[in-house]
Amino acid sequence: MTTHYNPPLKIREIGRLLKGNRFSELRDALGDGELLFELLQEPGNVYYAILIDSQATFDEFQKLSVTHSYTKEGYFAVPWSDAEDGADDPLP
Repeated sequence: MTTHYNPPLKIREIGRLLKGNRFSELRDALGDGELLFELLQEPGNVYYAILIDSQATFDEFQKLSVTHSYTKEGYFAVPWSDAEDGADDPLP
C-alpha cells in the first residue's frame, strides 16, 4: 500500500528538497523525525506526493517512471508531524 500526502504540492512548502537519486543517499540525508516523499507530476498537472519508506517502494516508483508518463519533481524531507497531518494512511 502506498501512502500519499494531500494536498501534494504542499510538500514543497513543508518539506526540504533533497539532492540525490539513490534511496540510500536520500535516506541518509533525512534528519531526525523526517520522512522521505517523492513529488510526481502526470500530464494535465496532476500531482502525487508519495511516501518513500523503503527500498522496495523507491524501486517501484523508479520502474513506474519509465513505463508511465510521470515527471519527477523531486524528493523532499518532511517532518513527521507535518506528514501526519496530510497523510491519507497512518504513517510508519
